Amino acid sequence: MMFTITDNGCGFDPAAVSSQSMGLRSMKERMESIGGTLLLRSSSGQGTVIVACYPLAENAKMQEK
Repeated sequence: MMFTITDNGCGFDPAAVSSQSMGLRSMKERMESIGGTLLLRSSSGQGTVIVACYPLAENAKMQEK
């Protein structure tokens, strides 16, 4: 399964985001906890794209628990 979220906002420089930032780090950790990945692309003045991918089979196993 793949979800893509895009906006045409002001964007930001991902390299400038603090490693202590809870929002982006938490999103990435949550995706990894279900066997998925989180990709982020953004640049100042260009908006942001977030792609979350995870295997459906893994998700089904989690819901059975």
